[in-house]
Amino acid sequence: MQQLKLTKDQIKASNQYIEKPLNFSQVGAGKTAMALQAFKNSGCNKLLVVCLATKVDDWHDDGMKQNLIITPALGSPPKRA
Repeated sequence: MQQLKLTKDQIKASNQYIEKPLNFSQVGAGKTAMALQAFKNSGCNKLLVVCLATKVDDWHDDGMKQNLIITPALGSPPKRA
């Protein structure tokens, strides 16, 4: 899978996650990729993402491009078991 390359503005936003934890970028600006990069910068080892079902694949794909293991949990708990 192709490695994800962030723009200068995306890198800047990713590095400011502590001072500016909310990202009000426009649609298509790469908020998912910026959030994943901010997670990598944080030093944390687990991240819970709650998103619309239509965005799960975006999170998974962008995570793979940043060498992160993303495990989607779709459906009700019995369906995930």
